Amino acid sequence: MNTLPPELVQQIIYDIWHSETPSWMRQSFMTTFPRINRTWNNVYAPIASRDIYITSLAHLYYLCDVACCQTSVIYGELIPRLTRTITCFVDRGQDSKTSGDRVANKMYDILIKLPNDVGFRALFPLVEFISFELRWIYHDRGTKYRPLEIRSLPRVRCHRYLYQSARMGEDARMEIHISITCDSWISGFSPCTFLALRDKGVPAKMLSSSSGPPYCRPDLFRSSEHYYQDAYVRQLKGDLKSINRRLCMTAERAHVPLRFRRLGGYFDHICRILKAAKGAHGTLA
Repeated sequence: MNTLPPELVQQIIYDIWHSETPSWMRQSFMTTFPRINRTWNNVYAPIASRDIYITSLAHLYYLCDVACCQTSVIYGELIPRLTRTITCFVDRGQDSKTSGDRVANKMYDILIKLPNDVGFRALFPLVEFISFELRWIYHDRGTKYRPLEIRSLPRVRCHRYLYQSARMGEDARMEIHISITCDSWISGFSPCTFLALRDKGVPAKMLSSSSGPPYCRPDLFRSSEHYYQDAYVRQLKGDLKSINRRLCMTAERAHVPLRFRRLGGYFDHICRILKAAKGAHGTLA
């Protein structure tokens, strides 16, 4: 590891970071890469800062702390300055309540139902859309986790654009891309397929909101079929799990001089320590 040239380290980290990896495995990469040595940390930080993968609600709050205080040993001042993409990647191949990716599945369910994206627009002004990716990686053939209506492994990608509906009450544009590799391309998509995908987390509105017919294109050479459709979702007032509130507060603090932000971060850290110590003392008493 210590003798690898930086160019090779960069290629390794880039390929792994952008691979179709379950979130629980990606979290292990987040903690492993920076600890190898300084070269790995210096290469990992800009890649992970530019293309952010949200693996859990706690991870999103952590990113807010990083962007606010700018004191992270790993990321420094790179977030949100370098951030260009935000992705929520989940593996739907097993039961979301028992699989290793259950935390990411919960995060997906929260973000896909978020009433509006005012917080993401405030903190990440250079991000064009939030990407939701569903994969069936660890699947059990013939079980309820992979319905028979989905005859082969589908790949679902949804883009929710942030700046095409910057005001409440307007429609947010969303794109959905679905591809299914089949033994026979003729039997790729059917109404039962869309019902099965809807049951596995694809919003029903995104499968039927277009005024025209959905676009399906068979690929004879790769035995696959592709589905594309635009959808529009109304931006409403509200929040879930204080996500917008936390993001907006972080964006407001970003305008404060860095030295004062760091002092505020240290103060918050001390308060959390004192609160934890007080709780432990009360438990012992």
